[in-house]
Amino acid sequence: RDGASPDQAAACFDLHLSSLYLRALEELLHGRVPTTQPEWVAEGLISERAALSMLAAASLADPAMAMHRARPAVPEYEWLRQQYRQLRLHPGEWQAVPPGALLRPRADSPRIPALRERLVSGGYLPATSRQSEAPNHYDAELEQALRQFQLSQWLKVDGVLGPDTLSALNRSPSQRLLQLRLNLERLRWLEAWRSPSAGPARASRPRRLRFSS
Repeated sequence: RDGASPDQAAACFDLHLSSLYLRALEELLHGRVPTTQPEWVAEGLISERAALSMLAAASLADPAMAMHRARPAVPEYEWLRQQYRQLRLHPGEWQAVPPGALLRPRADSPRIPALRERLVSGGYLPATSRQSEAPNHYDAELEQALRQFQLSQWLKVDGVLGPDTLSALNRSPSQRLLQLRLNLERLRWLEAWRSPSAGPARASRPRRLRFSS
């Protein structure tokens, strides 16, 4: 604040930093959506301040470890974090794949170059695949890349470019980032509810969620 001594300013900064640190731990443990909002009511998910403080105090020398212990300990959460981090580092924009009939492996179509370019942009194909000898042919390399994309999007993994896969491919980077953020939040809530042992500061009793209309 104006007029504060250097020692006072340093103390205020330290308190503010500690508050942000505890808030970050709390959001990792229980999610960011306030439990007082009428559209989302969670019984028993009000932050346990004592357990939160214990977690923070146990990792004073290593805040990164506290953050790691606060996150949901499930593979899906780590995978979503990796996807989110990768997209934030390389947001860009990707070329939309034109609509059309079902596109199956070994078919030929003028839509193939756009599909190939989209999968290259998403990291599912190497950049060298742009120089295909048969640019309009749905080859084995492209099929494998599309299957990997479908798997990453929880779609039916069949290598067929249909409506659901096309919709996921044409989702913009900003829409995809929002989707990843929402799914990370859902996992934080769900793990706090269904997996009391997932983190050291989670309650030991069963939890029950109630959604209000």
